[in-house]
Amino acid sequence: MLIIKVVDDVIDTRSYFWRLFMKRSEVTRECAEIANKRFDILSLPISKLDSPEVVKLLQINRGAVLESVDAVQNERLNEYLFDKSSYYKRALLSSVVDLVKSVNEKLSVVVCDDLFAMYDEYITLAKAVKGFCLVTTPSTQSDLFSERVYYQYGLQVVVRDKSAPQGQDIAVDFSRINADGSLTVHFMGSDVLIYPDNKYFEPDKNVLELMKYGVPLKCACAVMRQHNYKS
Repeated sequence: MLIIKVVDDVIDTRSYFWRLFMKRSEVTRECAEIANKRFDILSLPISKLDSPEVVKLLQINRGAVLESVDAVQNERLNEYLFDKSSYYKRALLSSVVDLVKSVNEKLSVVVCDDLFAMYDEYITLAKAVKGFCLVTTPSTQSDLFSERVYYQYGLQVVVRDKSAPQGQDIAVDFSRINADGSLTVHFMGSDVLIYPDNKYFEPDKNVLELMKYGVPLKCACAVMRQHNYKS
């Protein structure tokens, strides 16, 4: 994965400071390994961000460039950035589970998820409800999910590829996630705004190590815990 660190351009015509400026203007590359994950750190002045060699490197690492704490830099590199939406979805699913468990009864749930993957959080949700309808394009993942839930919990998951059924106690549509990661769900006759579960964004030593390179907390958590938020 690639981390871009932009250093300030310092223009000074005096020879000593000019040499320092020229040295700082060079594109430098180092690497770090955190929890068996390799990270390439590219340090460069903002003027070099659009240079052919840097653009080529960005294209090679499309989808694997990590966010910065600099919003302007993130906007410029948006098409290359690591997509943390799946991690946000898992954190939201955890919040949905908490919502279901907040009432002392078994509920029915419908979830619309165009990009369904069998996260552990889906299994936990299925275990907590009495009825589960999944609206997605049928796939190997949805088939495996249905089979696993049925054999482990005796619950029949209904998979549909069209509009969600009415009358469910809770309805979740992941196509409606807000820019801040929140999501409005229909719960027991009312609309409720939920946020990703905070425990998914509690830093551990690996996350803190990655943050030293200028990666913001939520992105660092998503990168280091793609498969298990407790890792």
